[in-house]
Amino acid sequence: MDLLEYRELTNNVRHPWEVARFEVMLKLLDKQFSKVDMHIADIGCGDTFVVNSLAERYPDYKYLAIDKAFTDNDIDFFKKEFADKDIKLAKELETINNYTSNLDIVLLMDVIEHIEDDVSFLKNIINQNFISSESVFLITVPAFQSLFTAHDKYLLHYRRYSRKSLNDTLNKSGYKVIDSGYFFTSLMKVRALQKIMEEILGEKEQKGLAVSNYSKNKSDIIKSFLLLDFKIMQLFHKFGIKIPGLSTYAICRKY
Repeated sequence: MDLLEYRELTNNVRHPWEVARFEVMLKLLDKQFSKVDMHIADIGCGDTFVVNSLAERYPDYKYLAIDKAFTDNDIDFFKKEFADKDIKLAKELETINNYTSNLDIVLLMDVIEHIEDDVSFLKNIINQNFISSESVFLITVPAFQSLFTAHDKYLLHYRRYSRKSLNDTLNKSGYKVIDSGYFFTSLMKVRALQKIMEEILGEKEQKGLAVSNYSKNKSDIIKSFLLLDFKIMQLFHKFGIKIPGLSTYAICRKY
C-alpha cells in the first residue's frame, strides 16, 4: 500500500488485491526463497506490508525498506514496529551506500509508474555498489495505458505498461529480462468497465485501498479467486501463451 493510502487507513483488513499480489510475488520468486542468508530490498516499500510480511515468514533474512515518501515520524514508527526484525529503513538509496553485502532480491512492487524518468531511476538502482549480476529483481507495474483512469491520477501514476513496454524500459536501463508476463486477468473487465463509465459520466472522487471496507471473509474469498486466476494464467504462460492481465511483471538481472 502506498504511504498516500496508508495515511488514510480506516480498516484493519488488508485489501484482497494487495494480499493476493504478495502471494503472487512469493510464487514468482519461489526458487529464490529456498536459499539461506538472503539480503532483500523493497524499494518504494510504501507502508512496509511486503517487507514486514516477508520478515515474518523468513525471519533469518536481512531486509532493507526504502521509500522516498517516508517522513522521520514514519521511520521512527516503523523502527518500533520492527524492533524484533532485521529490517533497516531509509528514504533514499544514496543513504545506504555503505551497505557492503550484495542484495539477493530487489523488489520494485508497483513503483516505477510513479517515476517520471523511469529509465534514469532504474539505471541509478542497478549502478549501486550492492547490486551484482546475481541480484534478482522482481518488478510489477499496472498494465495497459488504455486503462489509465482517474484512479491512476489519484495515485500519482505517470503511465501504465504493456509487457513489451516494460521489457523495453528494462533493456534500456541495463537489465536482462529472464521472465515476464501478466497476472489478474479477471480484473481487466472491471477496470475496462470503470474506464468506459468514466468516459461517459466523467471522473469521480477517488479513494485508496486503505478506505475499502472488506470483511475478513470477503477479503479471503476474493484473494482466493485472484490466486486461482494467477494459477490459470501461469499454466498458459508455461506453454508460451501470454494472457493479458491488469498487472505486468518482469523478473530480471543486471547485464
